[in-house]
Amino acid sequence: MLRIALLQGNINQYMKWDKKYERMIKETYGELVERAVKDNPQLIIWPETALPGYLKRESQLQEWVEKVVGKTNAYHIVGSPEYREGDYYNAAFLISPRGEILGEYDKIHLVPFGEIVPLRPILSPFIGVLSELGDFSAARERKLLHTPFGSFAVLICWEGIFPHLVRKFVKDGADYLANITNDAWFLKTSAPFQHFVASIFRAVENRVSVIRVANTGVSGFIDQYGRITKKTEIFKKDYLISSVLRRNKQTFYTNYGDIFAYLCVVLSIFCIARRRFRW
Repeated sequence: MLRIALLQGNINQYMKWDKKYERMIKETYGELVERAVKDNPQLIIWPETALPGYLKRESQLQEWVEKVVGKTNAYHIVGSPEYREGDYYNAAFLISPRGEILGEYDKIHLVPFGEIVPLRPILSPFIGVLSELGDFSAARERKLLHTPFGSFAVLICWEGIFPHLVRKFVKDGADYLANITNDAWFLKTSAPFQHFVASIFRAVENRVSVIRVANTGVSGFIDQYGRITKKTEIFKKDYLISSVLRRNKQTFYTNYGDIFAYLCVVLSIFCIARRRFRW
């Protein structure tokens, strides 16, 4: 079993990218790490874009992360944007107990009109606000983050709602699923809870533990049978610790996906056609 800590910083959406609040954000996560490390986790997971800057591009920020991580004797998965060769990526980094970056996953499935604007050149002259929205680039390949305790598929934000994408990560060899997200956009509505529930289905479909880490919640641990073992309240600074089981089987769904649903569609069409020709 792997002992994991998750951090819920509860950073206001309009403070995340304002340099005036950079110190406050660092202090928030520094404090949460100090509290969590008392329970001796082997891995600590931060939310999507938790860092107030670009981890690999800002030496001061990277030094701070190395200092915080270096006190924990644990591996960390940290959400941070990345800039590379003229493109921006929504990324997650695996960091060793010594503060070294061991791996990176860049988000594949971007959020329309949030991270990417479809048909921007055509629509922006008519809808001016589209020019002000972010424009990330989508990664083209799936990557796992490998630790001594097993391999992690990091699902960033709404990637966790797509069964076909998640099962491919598990088929690639993921032993755990970590869904890091920022649901602060949804405010106090039912959306954060609905987003959390999607992870239950991914756990059951693939018989794999899911660790969900959200900036403002809902964060929590879901076991291989879809049972919620621990979860946080929304809009509360908090952390959770739990022991998580490694995946030990490959399910029919992981191997074959929605083939059963497709067969049902084919069978339904056949039955309808047969009945129609009888008449």
